[in-house]
This record gives sequence, structure tokens and C-alpha cells, in this order.
Amino acid sequence: MFCSECGNQIPEGSKFCFKCRASLTALTAVARGPANSGPEHRAGQDQPQPQASLSGVSASASAQTGATPDPERTGWPDSSNHHRVEVGRAPDRLGSRSDSHLSTAANASRRRMANHVNVLAYSALAVAVLFLIASVLEIVPKSPTPGMYQPSGMLAANPAMAIMTLILFVVPCLVIFVGLKLLKPWGRTISLGFAILTMAVPVSWYAWWVLSQEETRRLFGVANRGQTAFSRSPLRTAGYGVFIAIAVLMNIGLISAIVKDISGPSSTRIIPIADVASAIGSDGGYCGMDEFGKLTGGRPVNIEGTVTRVDNSSGTRTYLLEDTTSGVTVIVNRQFPPPANNEKIRVMGIVQCPPVGALAGKLMHEVLRMPARSTN
Repeated sequence: MFCSECGNQIPEGSKFCFKCRASLTALTAVARGPANSGPEHRAGQDQPQPQASLSGVSASASAQTGATPDPERTGWPDSSNHHRVEVGRAPDRLGSRSDSHLSTAANASRRRMANHVNVLAYSALAVAVLFLIASVLEIVPKSPTPGMYQPSGMLAANPAMAIMTLILFVVPCLVIFVGLKLLKPWGRTISLGFAILTMAVPVSWYAWWVLSQEETRRLFGVANRGQTAFSRSPLRTAGYGVFIAIAVLMNIGLISAIVKDISGPSSTRIIPIADVASAIGSDGGYCGMDEFGKLTGGRPVNIEGTVTRVDNSSGTRTYLLEDTTSGVTVIVNRQFPPPANNEKIRVMGIVQCPPVGALAGKLMHEVLRMPARSTN
């Protein structure tokens, strides 16, 4: 036997459902009416009906007045309770379904944002590990690379750089990882601050989008908080102002470095020797030291070519390096031996500005020398 209201299986002959408390006596009487069509059966079946009606009225009155009906007077011990519950429950069924649907959608959105937070957390961990490896390498003396010449200072251990790398990158990224994994409000705050400081990097845009969503704020328990932070404390307002100023300056520096690397000389991109050797090239930003050998703030320039002539006759050793279009005179670093004739090399150096009025004849002082990467 099954309940007609909720479908729960119940014992045969039960007067009410044990799960939803629905009364089955009236339903059973109606169901048996056509089968027992005799006069005596109809008379017997008709007598409980006033009781059921009275019970229903009593239950409705009890639901309105808050009183509990007497089971002995009604004859239906659980139907009155059922009717009282159903009177209060019936209007809520549709609402509960709607609330359940909204709750399911909210939970799905929250799980989606939780996945984004996990991606950010493990990204921070990966960055921390990479910079940790770099900091360890900075305190380990480097061995010379065969065929490559570089100053001894570049091969020595650099503990100052290792400590700076730990402070600026490793520690903040580890703190961000822990804070995001544990869904701590301070982890979200530090992550947002780091993203603002590096807003020039596109990855920071993703971090800002994830951490500023309302679902993410609820995950961290900071929804609708901090709305009047600026008006509460002048000291906090001043701190925000200083932080914003630092963030603006830092992002301007990042953008300037990126633009300069794309549009100007780069230590990793090979520059044609014709651009370096001409005075027009110097005006384009390839000048790194004046005619007296004093540095003027220029960046190292990368060129590549073939050694066509080595000059060891004067006190300053030089060689002529040419590519397919032109050549430039390179001053040999005091720590390096002169290259061999017809040797194909790649040189990173500081370009000397030509004398005032000169159109060409610029020099380069090599900082690093390595075999050419080209195959020609």
C-alpha cells in the first residue's frame, strides 16, 4: 500500500501516512464505496463522514487558534495534526521549491568561484617555488660556460639579490597561497594588494576579477564589510593614499620597461649593427656612454656578427665586428682574451656616443661575449 500524497509505502489498513501524516481513512472510504454498493455497507460507510468533516473543521479551527484538538473527540488521532501542518505547509511548497532552486544556483556559482580561487592559490605557489629556486641559485657560485665570457662578478654568489628575491617575491606568494587556500580574509586582502601593485601584468587582472566578485567575498566572509573604511579612520585613509601612490609609480615603471623593451634597445634582442654604428641609431637610444667613457644611463645592446680584424697593437685591444650590412669597433673587456679572426660571436656591450658633429665611428665596450647562435 502506498500513500497517495507522498508515495511512501505503508502497511495495509493504516489510517494515516507515517511520513507525511496524511489521513487515509476518507480516501479509503471513497475508494471502497463503489465495490460495496449494498445498502448496509453504504450506511456503514456514511457514518464516519460527519466525523471526518468535523475533524477537518476542528483541525482548521485549531490551526487558526493555535489549540491542539482532542484525539478522543475527533476519532482521528493524527488527521488533525496533519491538517494543521498542511494548512501551514501548503502555501510554502512553491516557495520552498523556488528557494531551493535559488540556493542551488548560488551554490553552483560559489563553487565556480572557489575553483578560480584555487587556481590563483596554486599559481602563487608556483611563482613562489620558481623564485625560491632563483634565490638559491643566486647564493651558489656559477661555473663558467664553455665558449662564453663574462665578468667574474656575474659568476660570483650574490646573497643580497637572493635576500631581496625572498622578501619581494617568495614570502608574499607563499602568504598568498596559504591565505587563499584557507579562505582567510587577510589572504584576499594581500592578494588584492599584490594584484594592484602589478596591475600592468595581465595575470593581475584575472586575480582582481576573481577576488572582487560577490560570491568570492562571501567565501571569505567579507561581504558587505569595509564600506565606510575611509570615513572611519584618517590614518587608514592616509595609508590607502600612500599605497595607491606606490602602486601607480610601480605600474608606471613596469609599463615603461615593457614599452622600452618593445620599442627600444633590449639586452635580449639582437640589434642590427647598422643601427648601432650610425649617429641616427645613437639618437634612437643606443648611446650608453659618452666619448670619454663615462656611462650615460644607456642599456646594454646585443649585436651579432663575424670578427674580421683584431687589433692588439695599441694599448686598448679592439676588434671589428661585422654583420651583412656594416661593422662596429668593439673594445675588448680587460677580463676577456681577444677573439679569433673569422669567429662568429654575439656581444652584449655599452655603446659609446660619437663625438659632437661626427656621423659615424662609434665604439662598443663589450660586457659579455658568447658564440653566435646563428648557423651562418
